[in-house]
Amino acid sequence: MFTVPHHQDPIAARGMSQDDAAVLRARRATWPLRVVARGAEPPDGLDTTREQRIEMMWELTVQAWRLAGMPIPDYDRANTPVRLVRRNLRPLG
Repeated sequence: MFTVPHHQDPIAARGMSQDDAAVLRARRATWPLRVVARGAEPPDGLDTTREQRIEMMWELTVQAWRLAGMPIPDYDRANTPVRLVRRNLRPLG
């Protein structure tokens, strides 16, 4: 079993008790999931183009930043704050 160091433990990072985490896990276990092969996705019910959907997401982004009371970040891609997480993944088999 893979263990996460305490400083990276998402439960500890959120200040949750193990009981609270168990409740959240139990709730997630009831979420409806469906596995669908790529290309066999059911219609999404939106009669829109890709461009229109991207435009819709931009509007949601603008609203989210406005609700947060923060300006939309304005930096070039080279200065985008990111965190690279390297995992020691072993091949299966």
